[in-house]
Amino acid sequence: MLKRATIEADRLMRQQGAIGELVPAAWADLVVVDGDPTQNLSMLADPKRGPLLVMKIRRVYRDTLQPA
Repeated sequence: MLKRATIEADRLMRQQGAIGELVPAAWADLVVVDGDPTQNLSMLADPKRGPLLVMKIRRVYRDTLQPA
């Protein structure tokens, strides 16, 4: 379902390769969480667990990821 919401949207708007994919030079909105959002969204309500990273159109708004 998550893939359909992004990949299909780019096709419908005739923006293939520019939106809806994580590829170089594409516009991206990205939320990184600790867990599987297809099974449980509780991590979004817990400030200690997530979201770990929020990015909208190449700008980072929140980054609590630990460097490797």
